[in-house]
Amino acid sequence: MNTLPSTFNATSFDVLLTESHWPSKSTNRLIIFNLIFWAFTLSVYSQSLSDIPSDCRYRDIAEAISTNQLQKALTKSVECEKALSKQQSKPFAEPMLRAQYFATAQILIAQGEFDRARARISKAENLAKSVLIPSDEIEDATRGYLLERSGRVDEAILFYQPITQAYAKARLAIIYLDRNQTTAAADTAGAALKTDPTNSTALIVLGTLLEKTSPSQALVQYKNAIASASADNPSVTPLRYLEMFRARAGIARLEPKP
Repeated sequence: MNTLPSTFNATSFDVLLTESHWPSKSTNRLIIFNLIFWAFTLSVYSQSLSDIPSDCRYRDIAEAISTNQLQKALTKSVECEKALSKQQSKPFAEPMLRAQYFATAQILIAQGEFDRARARISKAENLAKSVLIPSDEIEDATRGYLLERSGRVDEAILFYQPITQAYAKARLAIIYLDRNQTTAAADTAGAALKTDPTNSTALIVLGTLLEKTSPSQALVQYKNAIASASADNPSVTPLRYLEMFRARAGIARLEPKP
């Protein structure tokens, strides 16, 4: 899952409220309101994380996808769906189940199970969203990836192009790479990394492009991609890990043999 800032600096808070920075009382009240809102947001977001059932093993799903064990990942994703379905009376269970349906759909798309993926997307769309649980990435990526894999690549490009976030730029870079449009792939991967310097998919694109001209640098990029994907809390979005096979294959090609 994405994370939100977890703390506020008390000293900075006091400085914000001084008259030298904010001359009007109405502005002070607005700042206080915003800080209270964010404190509330962080509280309920933390509560949503505590509601994740033990059957939702996101790290296991990420590792299975990274090693191209898609059926194992699918099984674990469906187990998570079932666990969340039993908790729909709890806060945030429905938005989290919505996201999990999209996650399962991505794995199904990777397996070529397009009709089953569409059925999952339809189930997801019937569930509520929450502004406190970011879902744009997983939903946009699922719809774009379905276009990619079902042979509607030109439509996928048009779908991703208006989206400025790194996840869309990274998918565009993969499309351009697979079409051997190397300049477009490099430019788009670079744009993704400007927004998110740790984006594994964009790093993999750069590694692939560097293999012929600078194998040592390509190896660095592949290793950075794997390290980035393994760092921090695992994402519920499978597409963050679905290109890891390229990095592993690249390392196998370029790593000096004993």
